[in-house]
Amino acid sequence: MESVLSASDWEAMYAPYDQQTYQAVLDQLGAEDVIIDIGAGDLRLARQMARLSRKVYAIEIDDRVLNQAYSSP
Repeated sequence: MESVLSASDWEAMYAPYDQQTYQAVLDQLGAEDVIIDIGAGDLRLARQMARLSRKVYAIEIDDRVLNQAYSSP
């Protein structure tokens, strides 16, 4: 029997990557890149990508995660 996870179940399993993993992504970016980050979570990676690229579109549908992101520096 197949188990279907709800959006909140998936979010409960979320754990941010470590900085080394983020750096592997950041090393691939160029100053003129336009990025779409789907499932942006706490915006930790999106904020770092924004410093290095032309534009970042970060999409996250879970209000709880976004509220946490907006309250973080």
